[in-house]
Amino acid sequence: MFKVKEVDMFTKVGSDVIEVFKNHLSSYDFDSEDSSIEELEFEFNGTNYALRSNGKDDWISDGKYESTTENYQLVSYDNSKIKYPCDKNIINYYNLVVSQDVSRTGSYYTDWYYSYYKPDMNVIETATVAEVIIPEHEEVIYRTV
Repeated sequence: MFKVKEVDMFTKVGSDVIEVFKNHLSSYDFDSEDSSIEELEFEFNGTNYALRSNGKDDWISDGKYESTTENYQLVSYDNSKIKYPCDKNIINYYNLVVSQDVSRTGSYYTDWYYSYYKPDMNVIETATVAEVIIPEHEEVIYRTV
């Protein structure tokens, strides 16, 4: 969960970058086991973009299957020295977050078989909440794109 001050510092993602990102997502086969978006990277107008992990939810067991959600944020980075995004080369954190549901079957003693589902994308913004009982204040909202 992001705080208002964090969201205010994120760079606003342009609609052109969102469209390019969606085009890269369309190349994934979300019916296969190898459709994790964890390592998705692309270049657009001379800038390198990637997804940075914001962690994942706890695994929820539902008998034979377990499920979780993996959360990511779009970043731009300088790949001139280090070829992948890390704290040393990230240029901007964008207000685009992506969540991908994952399920698995199997066990610790056998192989796990994973299924990755089509991700949800949201733009994070702040909105002013008018005074009703508590004073007017800012809150973080997620807008689906």
